[in-house]
Amino acid sequence: TDFHRSNYSVATVAKSTTTYDPRTRSWYKSCPTTPMALQWSSVFLSTVPTLPVINVAAPIHNATGTFLGVATIIFDLTTIGVFLGLLDKTPNTMTFLIDNDGLLVSSSFSQPLLVSTPVTSNFTGTVASNCLRSDVANGAAENVIVCRQKANEYGYKPLRDLIQQEPAYVASGRAGSTSVFTLDGKRYYVAVVPIATPLATGMGWRFALFLPEDDIIGGIVKGRNVAIYICVAVVAVAVIIALVVITLLLRPLDAVAERMYRVAMMQDVDDND
Repeated sequence: TDFHRSNYSVATVAKSTTTYDPRTRSWYKSCPTTPMALQWSSVFLSTVPTLPVINVAAPIHNATGTFLGVATIIFDLTTIGVFLGLLDKTPNTMTFLIDNDGLLVSSSFSQPLLVSTPVTSNFTGTVASNCLRSDVANGAAENVIVCRQKANEYGYKPLRDLIQQEPAYVASGRAGSTSVFTLDGKRYYVAVVPIATPLATGMGWRFALFLPEDDIIGGIVKGRNVAIYICVAVVAVAVIIALVVITLLLRPLDAVAERMYRVAMMQDVDDND
């Protein structure tokens, strides 16, 4: 469609029903006023329900180009994991989406991305930047601290090993290339690709894919091993058969040799021997 945000009109509200002023919020203040510009937030946790979300803000202008305000939309990121799980891949291939804070946005691995810790209603401790306290007083079902998983602490060991071995590679990614690493005692084909699109400027997200080498050549190696075992078995059977045949063929020669020895020793030789 050939629509433009500048063609939209803003309705006038005669009386405000709340004291909430969005112009005081960081997403409003940080949004660029350039037409068609987008401002993405970092991933954060919504309060009710507690889900990883991201906010995108865009300036609104009238037909003459006058700045009117900022429109914002919050996206639920949980469906990305469903999408990653439906990708056509080998059985043990794992995919991850990592944000610019080193926290997981989504994962095809079975471990949850959010960790909940129950707390008392009078909890006064420090809440980490990757966590959110959910209060019953604010409408939550229970008092908990919910934290997003850090990529370097996640349950998928090859990912932790890669971050430990190549932190710069994971932090920035490398578009259009695949590398081979030995992770968790096995060889993996790994690609860490930065998400580069004009609509995601400044997000700093990376898409990481881990493909075990066994998924590619495991069947070939298994077939090779079976062929080797068959060859060894055939050779062993052939050797046994050859030994039996040779023994049967040489058995009469033992008797002939015995008789020749007795003749040579001037001993009587019985024709029945």
